[in-house]
Amino acid sequence: MQQMQKKKKKRGGRPPKAPEKRKTVQMKIWVTPSEAAAIKQKAEAEGFKHVGQFMAKAVSGSVHGTAPVIKFTPVDMRNLATLSKNLNEIAKHLHSGDEYDPEMQENVLYVGKLVKKLGQELYRQLRNHKNGVV
Repeated sequence: MQQMQKKKKKRGGRPPKAPEKRKTVQMKIWVTPSEAAAIKQKAEAEGFKHVGQFMAKAVSGSVHGTAPVIKFTPVDMRNLATLSKNLNEIAKHLHSGDEYDPEMQENVLYVGKLVKKLGQELYRQLRNHKNGVV
């Protein structure tokens, strides 16, 4: 009989972290209820789901400058989808080499209005994020 060689089964998942990057120390701190609420609010405003992650990033100095989580309404999402569709139609027409179609001007004006509206909403949300308003 032939001896069968066993193949090592590959383990799934991500590779292990380097020892210096493993988080092995747990710290506990005491804060007032108002401080806890402020920390949670700040963490959520910065887009963190867990306060511990936020605090670790804050200590390393990498919290500032993170992008805010911008929440769009369903109407904004529909407008964005319409905007994308119209922009694609305009780009396709421009690249086709066809003659100028007056109907395209109507699309361009409509897209311009949507871009302006969405830009104003983004500006408002970014300004609120910067000022600490959730």
